[in-house]
Amino acid sequence: MLMESDPVFGPAPSFDRERQVRKHIGDYTLFFTGMFPESINQFRLRRQRLENLVDWMKAGKESYYIVSKFEYFEYAKVAPLFASLSQHFEQCVYGLNMVKNELQEMQHPIIQRTDELLM
Repeated sequence: MLMESDPVFGPAPSFDRERQVRKHIGDYTLFFTGMFPESINQFRLRRQRLENLVDWMKAGKESYYIVSKFEYFEYAKVAPLFASLSQHFEQCVYGLNMVKNELQEMQHPIIQRTDELLM
């Protein structure tokens, strides 16, 4: 996805496409690292898993930052939101992880089904 977002050296045909792909990367990494951090490289050593999680978070934070720099025309109103998401990415991941833990404690069917799929 990162290569897809490059409008200069990659296949992205425009800066609008770069923004679209970068937004998707930010959304995907935020959701995945917050809700399913244990599934990132689950078969690797603990240290490597932590390093990979940090790389995912870095990619998400950077992607939201790039999206926030599209601050003109139709993107002007949402640019501050993405700047804030970039600045507080780790706290958002932590918040999603707390939501996941609450759903697990409640034995919510969504979490039970997800655990079955990931195993």
